[in-house]
Amino acid sequence: MFGPDMCGVDHKYHFIIRYRNPKTKVYSEHQAKKPTEPLDTYFTDKKSHLYTLGKSMGISFFDF
Repeated sequence: MFGPDMCGVDHKYHFIIRYRNPKTKVYSEHQAKKPTEPLDTYFTDKKSHLYTLGKSMGISFFDF
C-alpha cells in the first residue's frame, strides 16, 4: 500500500510492504516512518498531487 489517506479527521501517509526473506522463508511487514511535516494541506488545497515511489539496489526505498 502506498500513498496518502484521510481517515476521518486524521491524515496519514502510507507505505507498507510485505517482504519474504529468501533464506528463512518468513514474511515480515515494514511501514514508513510518520512524516515530520503536516499533511493537512494535501487534502485541503484542492490540487492534484503526484506521489512517486522509487526502489534502489537492494531493499531500500525512497519517495519524493
